[in-house]
Amino acid sequence: MNDLHYQQSKQIIQSLLNKGLISTTEFEDIDTLNKQTFPSLLGPGSVDTSKF
Repeated sequence: MNDLHYQQSKQIIQSLLNKGLISTTEFEDIDTLNKQTFPSLLGPGSVDTSKF
């Protein structure tokens, strides 16, 4: 479930970034916090974020 929650949160912040509502730095900071909040259950690097 953590992987799903992380992907959902990534899509939301990507949308905010695309709309200009947050900066690239804010996006990166939020994404870092989300990675800590929703650690991957399959191990590091198991979440493919290259398409976002």
